[in-house]
Amino acid sequence: NLEEYLPSKMEFDLISSNAIEGEIGPEALGGYIAFPLYKKLNNDDEKTDASYLVVATLTGEIISFTPTYPVVGASVHFDAIKPIDGDSFLVNGNDHFHEDGQIYRWYWRTGILEKVCGHTANLSSHDSQWSTLHEDPAFWVPTKNGMNLYKAHSTESQRGGEVMIHHRIFDRASTDINHAQLIEYETGIVLSIRTSSSIVYYNVSADTIEWILGGETNTLDLYNLHGQKLTKPGASLFYGQHNAEYVGNNLYYLFDNNYHPFARDANNSRLLIVEIDPTANTAREVWEYILPGYAEVFGDNDRLPSTNMLSCWWPRKITQDVGIFDEQIFEIVQDTKQIVWSLKINGVGCDFSKRDFCVRTPEIGWKVYSVERFYESPLVYNIKCSAGTLSFATQDIFKTNDAKQGFFALVIGDKSSSTTLASGSFEFLPYWAQTTVSTTFNKALISGSTDVSVRVTNSYGKTSIISTTCSSV
Repeated sequence: NLEEYLPSKMEFDLISSNAIEGEIGPEALGGYIAFPLYKKLNNDDEKTDASYLVVATLTGEIISFTPTYPVVGASVHFDAIKPIDGDSFLVNGNDHFHEDGQIYRWYWRTGILEKVCGHTANLSSHDSQWSTLHEDPAFWVPTKNGMNLYKAHSTESQRGGEVMIHHRIFDRASTDINHAQLIEYETGIVLSIRTSSSIVYYNVSADTIEWILGGETNTLDLYNLHGQKLTKPGASLFYGQHNAEYVGNNLYYLFDNNYHPFARDANNSRLLIVEIDPTANTAREVWEYILPGYAEVFGDNDRLPSTNMLSCWWPRKITQDVGIFDEQIFEIVQDTKQIVWSLKINGVGCDFSKRDFCVRTPEIGWKVYSVERFYESPLVYNIKCSAGTLSFATQDIFKTNDAKQGFFALVIGDKSSSTTLASGSFEFLPYWAQTTVSTTFNKALISGSTDVSVRVTNSYGKTSIISTTCSSV
């Protein structure tokens, strides 16, 4: 039955274009979302009956819908998805729901899945990160007690999966490091441990854990949104979290599943921002969005170039108040908490004439572990050009953890006849922060108001060309 292997409906809702655009403008509406999608049909065995890798636009155009069965078989679906460049992603396989498997490179334009870990199996399905600091292609994956850097190759004969670096961070193995992020040019590691409801920061250079937020080994003073200090031993600001991520300025974004049964009254999951001040030894909740239901596992919370947030979640209980869907991906404005775009993925639905609610579990219904936003070329906006001065704001095609090189040019004319007024290089700031570029040029080359183009190229060779005007005064 085909409907068992495909969602019954994927409902895209573009609620507020203006709120998505923000300061960036119409460019923010472009680009894509990428996510793994799967469903387990038979609850009595470990077989995944439907698994796909998806790229879509905000307006509902499905750009890529790659079935993974022909490459990995029926027992594997995918959890983590992380961008490598503008054309491919690392995707982590989950074999037989054991939360480990093999890791692939997915070329979303062609649908090709290419194994990068060689013979190595049983790698964590929760997270990975492509390394750009090593001569050989390589990727990071969390282990039971830390992090490994693996050599990446496309064929098993090339010995892909060889361990290049091992960081032993914990003396005892953790059962659930579900997120690991290397920052500061791989000199620091942020680890999110679901089973202990904690986030750990490890200093690679010093080979030491600098702080632990939450759980029995917490080292920070914890404060909730109301400024109240948590004093109960083993307390945390979140419970059973997923995809905790550093975004700069001492801020950490995460999905708080609220998995601990005694954490809060309604046990609703939420999006959460925590500010950690290592100098003051404090961790404070600074923002939350409480979802209308509870997600036992999975969930994401990413900051976008506009400072809006991108999330995915699934409700354990489908009610008329929550709505009928298995999975939702949405964008929300931080200041107003307005949902401005949504994708709802539906399965068998729920007949409220027969019951008050329907139950979904990690094994029942369509699921998305995490979601990524990316663009075809750099975002370029707030262009000002006058009196021999050019300035503009820009952001790279996806969120990176380190600064990346970029190039710009201010050009008069077209391909057949053009003059470059100014050119140079700069660095895209990490964590998708707004980067401001400014330069000067010979204003005598501009007469009155002149048509020009600003061209910005990133380290992957992706170029944006923005037409504008430049005045002589």
